[in-house]
Amino acid sequence: MLFDILRHFKNSLVKRPFFHSKKLFSSFTQPISITLNATHSSAKDAIDSLIDKIPGPYEVCILLVSRTYSPKELDLFPSYLFTKLRPRVLAGCVVDKVYSSSDSIEFGHGISLFLGGLGKKEDSWRFDEFCDNVQGSRREYKTNSVGRWSIPNTEIRSNMIETNEYNLNKFQSISTIPHEFELPDELKYLKENNISPDLFFLISDAEPYQFLESLDHHFPQSKKLGIIGSSTPFITGRPFSLFKNCDMLSKGIVGIAFTSMTSTSMIKKQIQVDHQSLCSIGEPLKITNCQGNIIIELDGLNPTDLLLKRFQSENFDQALSKETEYYLGIYDVENKLDESMLIVNKILSGDPVRGNMAIDTTKNLKNGQFVKFMYRKNYSKFELNPNISNDNGINLVLATSDRENMDLTTSSPDLNRIIIEKNIFGGISENGIIIGKGAINKNQFGTSWVCNVPYSSASLLL
Repeated sequence: MLFDILRHFKNSLVKRPFFHSKKLFSSFTQPISITLNATHSSAKDAIDSLIDKIPGPYEVCILLVSRTYSPKELDLFPSYLFTKLRPRVLAGCVVDKVYSSSDSIEFGHGISLFLGGLGKKEDSWRFDEFCDNVQGSRREYKTNSVGRWSIPNTEIRSNMIETNEYNLNKFQSISTIPHEFELPDELKYLKENNISPDLFFLISDAEPYQFLESLDHHFPQSKKLGIIGSSTPFITGRPFSLFKNCDMLSKGIVGIAFTSMTSTSMIKKQIQVDHQSLCSIGEPLKITNCQGNIIIELDGLNPTDLLLKRFQSENFDQALSKETEYYLGIYDVENKLDESMLIVNKILSGDPVRGNMAIDTTKNLKNGQFVKFMYRKNYSKFELNPNISNDNGINLVLATSDRENMDLTTSSPDLNRIIIEKNIFGGISENGIIIGKGAINKNQFGTSWVCNVPYSSASLLL
């Protein structure tokens, strides 16, 4: 009798919309169970091959699909998988590549599937789904704003006229995100009930920046990990192909909040970030003059001239050229040289004469921050640390590919493999990954960012 009641309750939830009301905002206290990966050439074959390997119904399903499938196959994935598995929530997207090798840690054609919500209650997770900006218009903050500042407001303009001068300190980066800190209703419920998730797993289009600011403001200690979907306008006819239950979306953010139902967090390690294609240039430097995303002085010197001289004086594997890509590693604002908290942004432009250097960031730089120069090596293949497969748990592994060297073919090899022995869920996107390690203490705000450095990765052990 009890089993019939529970089964009826579960089936009623499946038929409801992806994001339900607060009254139905339920906590399914089942632990994370398995990851599955398949490399079959068709969507139905890949999904059907996994069904027999799944021991029971799961509440949460996260799906990453490589772009190597045909447009028809990609359109079929969310609806067919949702119909077969009938989870409470399915979220995912099309990416460049997925984890696809049982012999080594490699990424290629196929699907990567994460299933949660089956097991014993005593060591369990709570899963809460959410979405944002899937409909309507919104402002895009990651625009081509190299070396530009936003137009001052009326008060600042009036002050300029009165004093007959332009005060550089009153300008901000044109890409700076206003601190509105809005949350979707699903996450407002968590906030109102003092629920602080251990992890937010995010799947997004190219504009997650304002949403990340809101998450860092309201849930500063929560970790954030996610992937920007691959660009698919010439494959599916959509700028991005995101999955929400049976539907495919062109934009927005979908995600799952993971909350441990035990007294201690079930996340076993901190997010591990690896920049395989980057090399440091010299020792860290202090920003002594900056505005917005523009660095004017480092240690009181011309930053662009300093970068060029350092690169020429060091014994690097490659010569200085116009094709060399430079990056800036930005340390924590508390002036600690903690490599584990380093944020890396591309150097967009620099003027050796004037010295101004533009950084690809939506956040305003601060005087007193420490930074270090980095450059990209001649690197052409992503290699994951082989020790990751030896960890006891499930590894979430996300990485970035090089958009200049992508394999643009959509033909899929007929490999017909199923991979279940290594608990790795992962994918690679040319558009970047989302990283947020969370604040160390309650008096800090977390700083989440989008890493789009080619061949960089972020992994988290659950």
